[in-house]
Amino acid sequence: MRDLERQVGEHNYAIQQNQYLADQAYEMRARDLGLQTQQNYININKPIATPNVLGTMLGAATTSLGNFSDAKQLQARQLSSAPKTDYP
Repeated sequence: MRDLERQVGEHNYAIQQNQYLADQAYEMRARDLGLQTQQNYININKPIATPNVLGTMLGAATTSLGNFSDAKQLQARQLSSAPKTDYP
């Protein structure tokens, strides 16, 4: 009889511990969700940097001129290395 009472007591204790841990996990998830929401509000309110239109245009122009120069050099090398023919 005492063995049965001990088993029932252990079972009840295990159930109480399980419920306690489940409650703790729920509270931690709720707290984390609240902190995440707060962090999202902080991130939303950061100022947005204004676009640098002039810098972008100058960068694009510089890149285009560099590509054009590279293409002209490649064309010049291809023309100078092409076999010479005496065809009219």
